[in-house]
Amino acid sequence: MKIKIFFLLSCFAITLNAHHYAHDTLKISYASNWAPYSYKNKKTGKTDGVLIRLMDELLSKKLGIKLLHEIQPWARAQVSVEIGTLDALFTHATKNRLEYTISSQPFYSLEWYLFVSTKNSHFKEIMDSDNPLENKDFTFISLIGDKTTQNIYNEQGLKYYNLKSVTEAIRMLNSGRSSLFLHSKLAALSAIYDLDLSDKIKIHKKEYKKVQFSFLLSKKTPHAEKIIEQLNKLIDQMKKDGSLQKLIKKLENEEVIKLLKKNKLY
Repeated sequence: MKIKIFFLLSCFAITLNAHHYAHDTLKISYASNWAPYSYKNKKTGKTDGVLIRLMDELLSKKLGIKLLHEIQPWARAQVSVEIGTLDALFTHATKNRLEYTISSQPFYSLEWYLFVSTKNSHFKEIMDSDNPLENKDFTFISLIGDKTTQNIYNEQGLKYYNLKSVTEAIRMLNSGRSSLFLHSKLAALSAIYDLDLSDKIKIHKKEYKKVQFSFLLSKKTPHAEKIIEQLNKLIDQMKKDGSLQKLIKKLENEEVIKLLKKNKLY
């Protein structure tokens, strides 16, 4: 009898937690125009992308938390969470970001690669090189707020242009006004296919960094530690049974197929 009562009380407590979180909307901030990760769907007018749908699957569907997705220029998106107007980021847990957020364990990763135009007079030299960043005579591109790329450039003592979007960076590469762009493989390829430049912009063979993403929740958000604790338990369970990787692969494949269909390649 005691065991039965304890079981019922435990179930009741879990239900109360889910019910409570369901009435607290978490506002998550993402980079704008960062397909396939976070962007505004032109057909529906709604926010979309791998990161957004992954948050929906984990936090909304599995933990019962109401979510509001906000997309902004990346530098502003981070400030919005730092000052407390929005609740969370889904990104790399840097030392600076951890000053104002609580982090989940890492559970998503992006690969950073170099991209170069076939119009570049040093194209063959760049593609044959083991590490093109060793040549300081080239010109380089980063994005405003992209600390991953900027830190890699800074470590090499390189000068670079800061642009607003991946699309702008790919167009600048194609124009021949800059030599190399270092960024997320999937995001850059998405822009390349969207601009129909797959025959003109190529990816270098070297993976420069695998960037681990975590859910970063503002320390000002009520129940922040409890939410992170519940998310970590869910991630552990899904990693163990293999369902997390299957979900991520499914979401990424859907975005790739969507892009190929848009460009009539599928």
